[in-house]
Amino acid sequence: MEQALIVIESALNLGKLSVPEVEHLLEMIPKSRARYLWNFQPNSQSGSETRVAHFLRNRGFTVVQQFSPVPNWYTDMKVGSSWIIECDSVAHHGSPDDFARDRQRDLLLAEMGYEVTRLSYRQIWDDWASTRRALIRIANRRRYRKEPEFSWREI
Repeated sequence: MEQALIVIESALNLGKLSVPEVEHLLEMIPKSRARYLWNFQPNSQSGSETRVAHFLRNRGFTVVQQFSPVPNWYTDMKVGSSWIIECDSVAHHGSPDDFARDRQRDLLLAEMGYEVTRLSYRQIWDDWASTRRALIRIANRRRYRKEPEFSWREI
């Protein structure tokens, strides 16, 4: 079912399907199979993001995708109050400029009181079992519950 959810959210992101079209499709399949798929989110921007966000949601965490800590600037997701998770691919984060920009953003987020975890494509797809265990261990520390200390206006 995870693969179907990834396909649905990717189709939404690429503009191949609209939310009403997805809802119509889900109404046509057995409820037992559609139940999980009704959790689709229209704002996932990659299959990696879908996989991580739904893994955490299925464990009871509040996940806000495309969270904006600063106007016109988005992170892949915020978990709880202060845990930012970025799902990086070589295509969008592979150049030296991209790398430098990402680290500058991480520093600003840390300064504001967020904890940032960056996951690579390989961690999400090739080593998913280890990555899931690591995410749960990080979550078990419960630091995601702490509110950020500063807003971007105070920095």
